[in-house]
Amino acid sequence: MVEDGEPVATTPAHISEVANILEARVSHPFAVTILQAIVGLSALKVHPLTGDHVKAAVALSQRLGLGFNDTLAYLVMRKMGVEEIFSFDSDFNEIPVVTRRTH
Repeated sequence: MVEDGEPVATTPAHISEVANILEARVSHPFAVTILQAIVGLSALKVHPLTGDHVKAAVALSQRLGLGFNDTLAYLVMRKMGVEEIFSFDSDFNEIPVVTRRTH
């Protein structure tokens, strides 16, 4: 588990997506507290993104039948050699090389 120091990675885009969801559902101070806890995890690596990542995700999104952010995550996973994702999004079940975990 992440809480036990299992290494995990994300991108600024996906942290932003979490922030948008939190800010729509809880108070701003509570959202900030949660985000601080997430980005403060010692096991978390935030993988930088470039315009090339964005362009590749746009091009691949339609072929995979995934939304843009899911495709962006998949591209970063491939680049890092990662095959496992923590996600409640069942769309990742459609990618044979990806194992989706919910906890």
